[in-house]
Amino acid sequence: MLINNNKRNVFLFGADAVFDWNGPTTKELTKKLIKIGFKASNGKTITYHIAKTLNKLDYELNFETILSVIEELIVYYSYT
Repeated sequence: MLINNNKRNVFLFGADAVFDWNGPTTKELTKKLIKIGFKASNGKTITYHIAKTLNKLDYELNFETILSVIEELIVYYSYT
């Protein structure tokens, strides 16, 4: 019989949990994500172009939405 005596900590955070430990806000993470990443031929990041497109389509923009688009693009292009 396999017995695992390792103790683990599980942390569940809500949207406002970062304020108590001075973590980055959603807005700050979104700004950072837009600035990093591969650059297109015009020198802007791919994440910048994704954010710009989402803004034009009136999506509620945050880092999770941008990451979701990137994940969907990876899935799409992995099957083509």
